[in-house]
Amino acid sequence: MNAEIIAVGTEILLGDIMNTHAQFLAKELAALGFDLHFQSVVGDNRERLVSSLKESLDRSDIVILTGGLGPTNDDLTKETACELLGENMELNQEALDRIRRYFSRRGQEMPENNIKQAMLPPGCTVFFNDYGTAPGAAIEKNGKCVILLPGPPRELIPMFQEQVRPYLQKFSNSNILSHTLTAFGIGESAIAEKLGRILENPNPTVALYAKDGEVQIRVTAKAATAELADGIIMPMIQEITHRLGDYIYGVDAPNIHSVVIGLLREQRMMIATAESCTGGMLSQKLTEITGASEVFEFGVASYSNRIKEKILGIPKEIIDRCGAVSSEVAMLMAIGAQREGNADIGVGITGIAGPGGGTAENPVGRVYVGVTYKNKYWVEKLTIGHGASDERDYIRKIATMHALNMVRLILEGSPRAVEALAPIPEIPAIAPLGRNGVAFSGEVNPEKAGAGEMTFVSADKELAAEVSPDGTAAVKRPWYQRLAMYIFPWKGDSAQEIIRKIIFLIALITLIGSSIYILDYLKAQVQIDSVFKETLSLYDREPTEEELANLPDGYLKKFAALYNQNQEIKGWITIPNSRVNFPVMQTDNNDYYLDHSFNRTSNRYGAPFVDWRCTVGANGQLSTNTIIYGHNGSGGKVFCDVKNYANLSFYKGSPTITFDTVYEESQWKVFGVILTNGSPDGGYFFQYHNFINAESDEHFEWFIRQIERRTLINTTVDVLPTDQLLTLSTCSKKSDLDDGRLVVFARKVRPGESASVDVRNATVNQNPLYPLSWYKQHNKTAPDFPNDPDPSGGDNTITPAPGDNTTSTYSRPDNTTSSRRPDDPIRPSSSRVSSSGTSSTGSTSSGGASSGGVTSGGVSSGGTVSGGTSSGATSGGTSSGNTSSGDASSGATASNDTSSSGTSSTASENESSKPDASSAASTPSETPTPEPEPTE
Repeated sequence: MNAEIIAVGTEILLGDIMNTHAQFLAKELAALGFDLHFQSVVGDNRERLVSSLKESLDRSDIVILTGGLGPTNDDLTKETACELLGENMELNQEALDRIRRYFSRRGQEMPENNIKQAMLPPGCTVFFNDYGTAPGAAIEKNGKCVILLPGPPRELIPMFQEQVRPYLQKFSNSNILSHTLTAFGIGESAIAEKLGRILENPNPTVALYAKDGEVQIRVTAKAATAELADGIIMPMIQEITHRLGDYIYGVDAPNIHSVVIGLLREQRMMIATAESCTGGMLSQKLTEITGASEVFEFGVASYSNRIKEKILGIPKEIIDRCGAVSSEVAMLMAIGAQREGNADIGVGITGIAGPGGGTAENPVGRVYVGVTYKNKYWVEKLTIGHGASDERDYIRKIATMHALNMVRLILEGSPRAVEALAPIPEIPAIAPLGRNGVAFSGEVNPEKAGAGEMTFVSADKELAAEVSPDGTAAVKRPWYQRLAMYIFPWKGDSAQEIIRKIIFLIALITLIGSSIYILDYLKAQVQIDSVFKETLSLYDREPTEEELANLPDGYLKKFAALYNQNQEIKGWITIPNSRVNFPVMQTDNNDYYLDHSFNRTSNRYGAPFVDWRCTVGANGQLSTNTIIYGHNGSGGKVFCDVKNYANLSFYKGSPTITFDTVYEESQWKVFGVILTNGSPDGGYFFQYHNFINAESDEHFEWFIRQIERRTLINTTVDVLPTDQLLTLSTCSKKSDLDDGRLVVFARKVRPGESASVDVRNATVNQNPLYPLSWYKQHNKTAPDFPNDPDPSGGDNTITPAPGDNTTSTYSRPDNTTSSRRPDDPIRPSSSRVSSSGTSSTGSTSSGGASSGGVTSGGVSSGGTVSGGTSSGATSGGTSSGNTSSGDASSGATASNDTSSSGTSSTASENESSKPDASSAASTPSETPTPEPEPTE
């Protein structure tokens, strides 16, 4: 549905005040799924307002008018809207009663002209105003809806959040769900900086709302069901919590004091309070919550110094010397409250709330908050407000919230609290704390305080001599010699002692080795986190003029800072509802970014990178299939979250991927997710990584069929031969495969096509095609698909592999070979001509004759070669799908070959290397042979 906003008010039109709520409403409407095409501002003029409203109703389903609902004659919004819609107005008694109560709470009589604000059309939906006098209303007429809202943001925003938003959800086709995180101790601008582009996320949306002393972060998602919407929201909440840490005090928490009461009840702790400038507000907040009596028994308002001295036991000389408003007195107030209340936690608040009483040293708004926890204390010095005389209530409220937040951080074991808490110093003439941190209230005689004192000998004080076996004093050995005698076998040790020391040494070496490994692992995590944070800041910030000057033609401006750091940057990839938000690199060596970060430092996690054979050019010049590899690192590193696409719920929450190349911004629709093996060792081998450019429409369609047979998720996304593809490849360590790969396929959103995907009909594929080893392990039979050879004549034909004993190697661009690590992405490569004794799979062969060797894959007759060529003489069979080259070979036959014109004379010699015959016959699965070597 289309929605529109009209702001009414001459003061907005003239620029006297800002139209601050327009941005708020625009974000809210977008989150609810409404299309907002127009916004306008109209002065307090009836004719112009009628004209604007008529035009809006002609083109929009919902029109929201803000402002012009006051009690004066020039407040015409409601009257004009009702007149245009043909609605009369009558007195709404409940609205009038609320307006009267608003004035009564302020000790004022309601002026007669405010009755006008209670005049509303009968049958409308009324939105009552808890923050002012003007109620809002929604009028539905002739399939249109006009919503009237007050102009002041402090009235409009809570009215919309609490009443209008639920009302509008009935017009939305989607289920809308929101969760709200609340942060304390950090400003709105600082949160916006930490969240960065999260605030631009389309679904779920993230919006910030600043309130007194805290900021609410609302995460809203829309989906087919509330359950799916919740599944979309939860990863975003986790990411926000990760970025903001202990500034977040709760999710959907009504307030901070309810959180503190809940923590106290969970941990069975008591709290006691002593308040000066807040005048009992902290006690009031605590007792508002049901169950507070279980954790709160003692609270005192200690405005006067007499109460501080007599009840809390603060020495008069300390008050005289330090002042009643000081960190020392705040600490002693907390100690006194903790003692008198026999509590685990004590809170003391002292300060100057105003309007008077401020000094140069302690101005209005200066507050000290002290908290004691067992036998430790923490004092915070606050400066609240700007010293204005009308901020007294604000100062008291913020001081109270700070105290509650300090208690929360202590109860949650926050590192900030652990670092801030210090041992309570010894203070004469005040009751000491007991061993549990609770002071005993009996009188203490300072003169007897030293009775029973114990003398401790420092650990580094050694005895002057050791006793030798004969009872005489032995010469004292240096400490390092004694340590060596304790650890290493020594002359005179018994056999039992030697065995003990050997076992100890083995354990010590193991511990040291493990510690080094763990430290190296943690170091790599810290390094990669630092690099990703640095690259994200480069990506988010505005580039300098110098950086823009060095940027190649056609590059997008947002890549300037990244290009200035590393010219091998090729794009940026983001997956919604995941931690995938990284730069994408490309170099002519596919090994390099397996273990190097964006800044070219060595790191086990590496960085996502494009296959070196793929084209990433200007004006949309991309290969048919752009392949991006990335490690599946723990803790959200690199492509860790890509594996979540194996779950239907994650796909439904993230059906599109954003991959912006350095030349253009693009979105991609996911259409397939497969589990396959990275080498022939695991059975059949589908070489998805060798499909770079389609040679024909038939070749493209063949590739899509292979994905459709294997996909774990059946999507509704269509794919055409004219589409450009994106492939994300990462290792899958929990796939029951020794060298497993989780591969995600997507296609580029076409020009003029919507990027949204209808995921309602997406389902789990109940019988996808897996590699042969998976069926062997699970003792299952693969689905029976017809043989489907690669029409390009490459080595991706659907035939059985040579056997599970095939050695898998990959070739680097420098023509050296190396074994693949099990967790590496596939080393992609392309075929090259091989000569004089080297076997090259899927390439033209030359140089030798093949005797008695039949390549895998099928029935051959009459010497016909399918899918390859052979320049050597062939004997005993023919080649199907692959060719053999190099030196003459005999007795080397591939599995499952038969020949109508003659069977290889040595076919039985390698019977043990064949896959299971029944499985092979019914499993037209992965492509055979090791990877082809790369072309320079």
